[in-house]
Order: sequence, then structure tokens, then C-alpha cells
Amino acid sequence: SLGVEEQFYLAYPLMLFAAHRLGGSRGVVVTLLLTFGVSLYASEVATRVNRDAAFFFAPLRFYEFALGGLGTLLVPRVQGLQKMGWLSSAITLFGVLLIFASTYLFNSQWPLPGILMLFPLSGTLLIILAGPSPSARLLLCNPAMSWLGKVSYSLYLVHWPIIVLFRQ
Repeated sequence: SLGVEEQFYLAYPLMLFAAHRLGGSRGVVVTLLLTFGVSLYASEVATRVNRDAAFFFAPLRFYEFALGGLGTLLVPRVQGLQKMGWLSSAITLFGVLLIFASTYLFNSQWPLPGILMLFPLSGTLLIILAGPSPSARLLLCNPAMSWLGKVSYSLYLVHWPIIVLFRQ
């Protein structure tokens, strides 16, 4: 997964830079939409043939990045929604529900990655688009979650060595 992350910091920005240079804002939107569609389709096909390749081959995961990129384009358009506390809270809660449902329902028998990844990805996008809703403040901005956010990347980097050493 670090290889996928590396692609995010190298290939993806270069692709968006080239799209902007060639077509401006419209070029970026078209590139994001095409990347989302083609990569998601390719990921779904590859997942059914070779799940490891589908997971580790970065272009098959670019739909995840493209959805995030498309989401950034939506943020200015939904700021009015963010001011409606009850609606933004409901959207936040639905996003959290999608993420938790994915956490509890997905297992090794499910064909992942691929189209099923749209559940946690959409949940995350909904939380971001809902903005600082009252439910987001309660669930995600409390001291425990803030601490977890601060240490999460460090835990991510060291979790496999800990698991391997623990098993021995």
C-alpha cells in the first residue's frame, strides 16, 4: 500500500498538472471523471482475476484518488448545505454508517478492492462534504479521535512489524 501512496504523491499530481496545462479546469474535471470510470472498471475486472494485483497496482486504485479530487471540486458548491446543521449532521452520520458498515461487513470473501470500495470512499466523501456539522464535532472532533488522528500515520507505518514480531 505504500507503493500506492507513492503513486499518489508522484504520478497523480503530474497527471492533474498535465490535464490543467492542456485543458484548464475543464481538462482536470474530464481527466478526473475518465480516471474514475476507467480505473474503477479496470479494478473491478482485475479484482476478479488477481486480487493482489488489483490492490497493489496503483493505476487500478486511481479511482479512489479521482473521487477525492472530484469531491474537492464539490466543496465550494455545498457550503450552503454545511450551514444547515440538521442536514449536514445527517449526511455525516450516513457517511460514518457507510464506513462502519464496510468495516464490519467486508471480509476476505468479498471481491475487494473494486466497486465495493465505493461504500467507504463515499462515506468519507460525505463526511468531508458535510463539513463541521454538529455530529462531526461530537463524533470526530473529540479529544480521543484527535489523538487517534495524530498517531494514526505512525501506527500505520509500524503495525505490520509489530504484528509479525508478536506472532513469533
